[in-house]
Amino acid sequence: MQKNPILIILLLSFPYLGFTQQVSPPTQNTAKSKDLIIDTAGKKHPMSVQLQLGTSGLGASFRYGIKPRLTARMGINSIFGVKVDNAFQFSGFDADNELTSEVINLNILGEYLPFKGKSFKIVGGVAYLVKADGGIKFFPREGYDFNGLILTKEEVGNLDINLSWKGIAPYLGIGLFNSIPNKLFSVNVDIGAYYLNQPKSTVTGTNLLSDNKSIEPQLDKNMSSYRFFPVLQVNFNFNIHKFKKA
Repeated sequence: MQKNPILIILLLSFPYLGFTQQVSPPTQNTAKSKDLIIDTAGKKHPMSVQLQLGTSGLGASFRYGIKPRLTARMGINSIFGVKVDNAFQFSGFDADNELTSEVINLNILGEYLPFKGKSFKIVGGVAYLVKADGGIKFFPREGYDFNGLILTKEEVGNLDINLSWKGIAPYLGIGLFNSIPNKLFSVNVDIGAYYLNQPKSTVTGTNLLSDNKSIEPQLDKNMSSYRFFPVLQVNFNFNIHKFKKA
């Protein structure tokens, strides 16, 4: 039973963030030019807000253009109410089980545009996981016969295993497409991963299953390598500060 809770990470893996920015290529100083550039000489900088959806849940962010190839972003993502019933079946232990996951992610990220006129970006930064929990609960379906001793399911009790990745997590990834709209709206994509803290387990039970806290050290060891949280995210961006026309 100490090995099976490793599968909890699969739930967290389908439900963490990145970001992207695009700047227009250099324009010629002609009256006919229709390109847009960032006004870095003045006090104007491109800004946008975005709504995001992906493996890190639902969220929102604010993006600020620092330089033509560099932007900063602050945001929040959350996953709530994720639950999967009877995800596992164990021989010799006739019980219902329930997988759950909850995540709250506050992040600060930077985006760098390495090539002129391209919509490919390198994204990096850090997040604080206010909450990053994955758990599994076991509920016996019926009574058990222990060497002739008949016990009801209430006498057997329930078992609750929780894993927490709470804490600081660095992020590295790439961004595709324009993240600060030239007009009003744009869509872009983030692909990357967070590197999480080693998870900390908590095991609680009732009645006959109450004496299982001793498995926590072994469970922590079994789960110690499950620290990458993949990010695949679609961002819906809205311009709140227009570019200055060339």
